[in-house]
Amino acid sequence: RSSSTAWSANPALCIRDYLMDSTNGMGALSTEINDANVAGSFYTAANTCDTDIATTGGATEDKYTLNGFFNTSGEPSAILESMLSSCAGKISYSNGKFNIFVGEAQTASLTITDDDLLSPIDIQGNRGESFNGVKAMYVDKDNNYQSGDMPPFQSTTYLNADTPSGGATANFEKYLQLQYPFTLSQFTAQRLGRIGLNHSRQSLVISCLVNMGFYRLQVGDWVKLTNSRMSWTNKYFEVQAVG
Repeated sequence: RSSSTAWSANPALCIRDYLMDSTNGMGALSTEINDANVAGSFYTAANTCDTDIATTGGATEDKYTLNGFFNTSGEPSAILESMLSSCAGKISYSNGKFNIFVGEAQTASLTITDDDLLSPIDIQGNRGESFNGVKAMYVDKDNNYQSGDMPPFQSTTYLNADTPSGGATANFEKYLQLQYPFTLSQFTAQRLGRIGLNHSRQSLVISCLVNMGFYRLQVGDWVKLTNSRMSWTNKYFEVQAVG
C-alpha cells in the first residue's frame, strides 16, 4: 500500500507474502494478486486488519495480527487455513486472481429479485451444527506464549432459541470449539470467537440460477435477495460458489 517493503504482522500482508514466495510459499505471480482498492483485495483487507480496536483501560490494538511460525513443508492449503484463522479470513481464486476477505461486515452492491431468477431457488438448511456458545484457545503472550483459553462466551439469544418451552437452558448448551494458533491477544480471540459463533448460526444455504449481470460476484462477496415466495426483503447471503 505504501510501495515499501518491511516487516509486518498484518495478516493480509503475511498471507500475500506466502502466496507470492517462490521458495517457501506458493509462487504466485504478482499479476495473480488482487491489489486494487476494492472489496476482496489484499489492499482493502490489510486496511481492515490495521484498524484500531479499543481493549481495556483506554488501550487499543490492531483489529487482526498474525504471529507465529509453521513448517514450510506443510500442505499449503493447511498453512493458509491456519493463517486465515487469525483474521476470520477467506481466500478465493477467480478471474485469474487471488482474493481475500477478512472478518468485517460488507456492503452488498447487488440485489437478486424475482425478475432476476431463471429457475426456482433450491433451499437447504441444517441446524444440526448450530451452536449457542463458543470456547477458543489462543497463544497467550502474557503467559510466556503458552496456550491459553479465552473466557467462554454464550449468546443468551441463541440459547433461548435452542431451548424448548419449559426446558432447562443448561441442557441445551452447545459450545463451538475453536483454535487460533497465530493469535496472541485474548481480546482478538474473543472477537474471532464471536464471528465464528455467529457464522455457525447462518445455516441456510440456497442455490439459484440468475442472469449474467450477477456473474461479477465472486466467492466471499455479500449479496441481497428479495423473494416474494419466501417473504424475503433484502436478505443478506454470502457467496460460497459461482458456476
